[in-house]
Amino acid sequence: MEERKIIEIQQDVERFEQGQYNVLMTVTDEDVILSKEYSYFRSNGIYPCYKSLVATLRNYENVHVNFNTTNRYFSTEINNISQVKSTLGTMLSEVLDKNNITITSK
Repeated sequence: MEERKIIEIQQDVERFEQGQYNVLMTVTDEDVILSKEYSYFRSNGIYPCYKSLVATLRNYENVHVNFNTTNRYFSTEINNISQVKSTLGTMLSEVLDKNNITITSK
């Protein structure tokens, strides 16, 4: 069985006002560090977490992700993603399956 490459993803979620969030995604892939910021308006607190992670993961295949987020609730969901029965959870699971990605959250 082929060993997967391991990448690190740090997700920093910041709430500015009711329903307004900025999310900074930082990916460490060997010696390369890439960062991208996402902004969400009229949102609940979990939507930006899922959407920014899905957008980031679409750029990778056949990797294992060590994931860290400032949202403790989302961290718990990531470690139990196969049991999450929401539309956002299904969307994330589909990207993980399609791109052959495994993920664990600290």
